[in-house]
Amino acid sequence: MFVPAFRASGDSLAFAQNDVPTSSFLVQLGRFAVKDLYLVGPFAAIVLLLCLPALAHTLGRLRVDWIVRFGALGLLASQLLFLRFPWKMGHLLPSLVFLAILLGVALAHRPGLLTALVVAQLLYVFVNVQVIRPDVPNAATTGELTFDPAWGALVVDTQCRRDDPNAWESVDPARVEAVWTCAKPWAR
Repeated sequence: MFVPAFRASGDSLAFAQNDVPTSSFLVQLGRFAVKDLYLVGPFAAIVLLLCLPALAHTLGRLRVDWIVRFGALGLLASQLLFLRFPWKMGHLLPSLVFLAILLGVALAHRPGLLTALVVAQLLYVFVNVQVIRPDVPNAATTGELTFDPAWGALVVDTQCRRDDPNAWESVDPARVEAVWTCAKPWAR
């Protein structure tokens, strides 16, 4: 995927340079952890903690099972990249795929945990519990622990789209941005 950019940059790594400033390591680590938590949701995070022994056992097959090696190395690489650039939760989608691969192997003989994980994900689209509130949404440097139940992503997104059902047809960027801002985490 990076070959065209590599070729266009004169066969150097100049395409990988960026001028985006980073925060301190602790702020980066905090953003990384919170966004990882909210990618799967607080309910699934609890289930994933219960899956850790099965995942650890599966990682023992790293040298002999190519699918475990693929999932583990992909998850490690995507998480390390996200630790460096913890900006958008969409950047965690590769991590989600690699985690699903590892969980598929680890939970193959544990249907109860797999079912609990699926139910937790389905619950998360309808109900969310915010457990960490950023000091400044989308530019946090600190956060505070909280317990704030709210509607989940699917419900909020549906409500925002109902407020302006034809925004996607608009040529006015502010109108489209208003719907987008309404639906993103911590917007309300």
